[in-house]
Amino acid sequence: MEHNELRSGKKRFSSAVSGNLLVAASLVGMGLGVLPEAPAIAIGFLGILVSAASCWRLSTAIRSRDRRLDTVEQATEMYTELRSEIGELVDENDEQAQDLIASIRGALNINQKIQQGIDEIDDQADTMGEQVRATSAAVEEISATMETFNKRLDSQSAAVVQTSSAVEQMNANLESVSRITNERRGGMEELVDLTAKGETQAEQTTELIDDINNHVDAVQSVIEVINNVASQTNLLSMNAAIEAAHAGDAGRGFAVVAEEIRKLAESTSQNANTIGGTLKKIVQEIGQAQELGGKNLQFFRHVRTDAQEIARAFGEIDSATGEISVGSQEVVKSTNELVQITEEIQQGGKEIDHSVREMHRGLREILEASEQTDKNSERIDAVLTQNNRVLAKLAGASLKGVESVQDLEVALVGSGNISMNSNMVALNHLHWVIRVRQLIDGQSYRRSWRSPGLEPCWLTRWLNSSEGQAYKDSPEFTELLPVHREFHTALEALVQKVQSVPVQSRTDELEDELEQDYRQLLEIVSRFTKAIDQLGSQVDKQVEQQQASELEAQDELLETEAAS
Repeated sequence: MEHNELRSGKKRFSSAVSGNLLVAASLVGMGLGVLPEAPAIAIGFLGILVSAASCWRLSTAIRSRDRRLDTVEQATEMYTELRSEIGELVDENDEQAQDLIASIRGALNINQKIQQGIDEIDDQADTMGEQVRATSAAVEEISATMETFNKRLDSQSAAVVQTSSAVEQMNANLESVSRITNERRGGMEELVDLTAKGETQAEQTTELIDDINNHVDAVQSVIEVINNVASQTNLLSMNAAIEAAHAGDAGRGFAVVAEEIRKLAESTSQNANTIGGTLKKIVQEIGQAQELGGKNLQFFRHVRTDAQEIARAFGEIDSATGEISVGSQEVVKSTNELVQITEEIQQGGKEIDHSVREMHRGLREILEASEQTDKNSERIDAVLTQNNRVLAKLAGASLKGVESVQDLEVALVGSGNISMNSNMVALNHLHWVIRVRQLIDGQSYRRSWRSPGLEPCWLTRWLNSSEGQAYKDSPEFTELLPVHREFHTALEALVQKVQSVPVQSRTDELEDELEQDYRQLLEIVSRFTKAIDQLGSQVDKQVEQQQASELEAQDELLETEAAS
C-alpha cells in the first residue's frame, strides 16, 4: 500500500516541481533584468530557484530509486530514506519560504518608501516649480526695476554733479556778498558818523537861528523906539514951526530948522518902517528856516537811525553769509560724498543686475532640472509598477511551490496529518496586498478584482475549525485574531476607496489618502505575518510530535511486515 501511495505521490510531485521550476527560473531572469536595484527580491527569487532545484533533485532521486523497488525490504528502505530527505526538504523549504515572505514584505515596504519618496519629490518639484516661476517673475520685475533704478541713478548722478557745481558757485557768490557786505557796513558806519555830525550841526544851526530870531526881536524893539522918537520929533517940529510962524521973521530960521527936523523925522519914520518890513520878512524867513532846520534835524536823526539799522543789518548779513558759507562748504563736502556714493551705488546696481541675470539663468536651470525630475519620477513609477507585477508573479509562483511541497507531504504522511501552512497563508495575504498596490497604480485589468472578505478567508475557516479551536487558549491565537480582522477590514476599505473613483478622476487629496491607507495596510500585514508565523510555529511543533509518533508506529509496522 505504501509502495502505491509513494508512486502516486511521486507522479504528482514530479509534475508540480517541473512546472514550478520553470516559473521560478523565468521569474529570476525577469526580476534580475527588471529590478537590479532590489537585491532583496532577487534573493527571494534565488530562494525559490534553490528550493525548486532541491525538489527537482529529490524527484530525480525518486525516479532513480523507483527502478529498485523490487522487494518489500527495498521499498521499506526506500520509503525511510525518502521520508528523511523529504523531511529535510520540507524544513529547508519552510526556512526559504520564511526568507521569501520577509523579502516580499521588505520589497513592498521598500517600494512604498520609494513611492512615498517619489510622491514627495513630485510635490516638492511642483512646489519648487511654482516657486521658481514666481521667483523668476519677481527676478524679471527686479531686473526691470534695477534698469529703471540705474537710469534714475544716472539722472541723480548728473543732478548731484550739477548741484555740486551750483553750490560751489553759490559759495563763491556768498563770499562776494560777504566781502561787499563788509565794505558796505564800513561805509554805513561812516555814514552814521556823518549823520551824527550833520545832526549836531543842524542842532547848532537851529540854535543860531533861534539867537538871530531873538536879535531880530530886539531890533524890532529898537525900531519901535526909533518910530516913537521920530513921531515925537515930528510933533516937536510941527510945534516948532507953529511957534516960528508966531514969531514971524524972527522965527523964520527956527522954522527952517523945524522943517528939516520934520523931514528928518519923516525920513527916519519911513526908514524905520522899511526896516520893520524887512525885519518882518527876515523873521518870516527865519521861521521858515527854523522849521526847515527842525525838519532837517529830524531827517538827520532818521537817517542816523536808519543808517545804524542798515549797518546792523549788514552785520547780520555778514554773519549769516558766513554761516551760509560754512554750510555751503559742508553741502559741497556732502555733495562730493553723495557723488562718490552714487558712483558706488551705480557700480552696485550693475553688480546686482549681473547677479539678477545669473539668478534668472540659475532659475531656468532649476526649472529644467525640476522638469527632468518629473520625467525621472515617471520612469521610476513605471519601474515600481513593473516591480509590483513581478512581486505578484513571485507571490503566485511561491504559493504554487509551497502547495507542491504540501502535496508531497500529503502523499507521504496523509492529509489528516498536515497542519495549517503559515507560509502559504502569509503569501496569500501578501499577494492580496500586491494586488491592491496594482489597483492603486491604476492597472485597468485589475479593476474588477474583489478582495476576499474575512469570512471567506481560508485562515478564518481554519481558525473556526476543530483543529484551529484547539489553539484558541494560546497567546499566539489570541494575538492573531484581531490583527487578521484588522487586515481584512483595512483591505476591503482600501479596495472600495480605490475602485470608487477612476484613476484619471482622482484628486491629489484622494491620492494622498490612498497612499496613507496603503502604508497602514503594510504596517498591519507586517504585524499579521509575525503573528501567523508565531502561531504556525506552535502548530508545527505539535503536528511534528504527532507525525513522529505516527511515523514511529508505521516503522514498527513495516518492520513487523518485513520480518513476517
